[in-house]
Amino acid sequence: MKRTAKISPIMKNENYFVIQGWMVNELQLKGNDLLIFAIIYGFSQNGESKFFGSLRYLQESIGCSEPTVRKALNSLIDQGLIIKHQRITNNVTFNEYSITKNSLVPLKNLWVPPKDRLGNNIEDKEISSILENSNGIHPIVISQFNKFWKIYPSTRRGSKGKAFTSWSKICKKPTKDRPKWSEIRNAIRDQMNSDQWQEEGFIPLASTWLNNSRWLDDPGSLKNFRKEIEREKEITQEPKDATWMK
Repeated sequence: MKRTAKISPIMKNENYFVIQGWMVNELQLKGNDLLIFAIIYGFSQNGESKFFGSLRYLQESIGCSEPTVRKALNSLIDQGLIIKHQRITNNVTFNEYSITKNSLVPLKNLWVPPKDRLGNNIEDKEISSILENSNGIHPIVISQFNKFWKIYPSTRRGSKGKAFTSWSKICKKPTKDRPKWSEIRNAIRDQMNSDQWQEEGFIPLASTWLNNSRWLDDPGSLKNFRKEIEREKEITQEPKDATWMK
């Protein structure tokens, strides 16, 4: 009868890792993904350090098997929340992990910007900076939602909760099926200048825009239907000049 070696816990009773609210609310993490991320965050939250513990350490810390730990690590990498580094020492390869900048959600990013008396954000300079920023070559991740929300037309944002749910669903797709941040940003910037978006009622709500992959729309094809109808009426309307009627 094959005996299975019992894993003795490395983590002492007084050791702990912290799960912060934004990991659940902003990154939408849960289960083993949440636990593994919290551990790695604890070691690399300063943006410079790395988690260099073994898979065995992670197994014993959250009480699960090695395949489960590997699955969680790969999931976090696919979501763009952690990076895997490899270090070779004496011909032995060691894996190290660190959090990405996209996964850092400081409290200032959760702050709701003030509005003027008309309900418009008074952060025009910041919005312009986001729209003009040339970065964004990687697929979108959950923590970029605040940037999306900030540049989407304020009067047509609708429910922030619904929009965040839609954004999260997109971010959970495989990397190859997710749009890049530059695609999202450029689409909003260009569509804001389209004929259709000049009339508030024709701008889709943020959640609808995301659910229907509207970043793929050609801005040139977004016509203002009301103006088009008015033009057609002008063309087809009979002249009322009395001289012409004789």
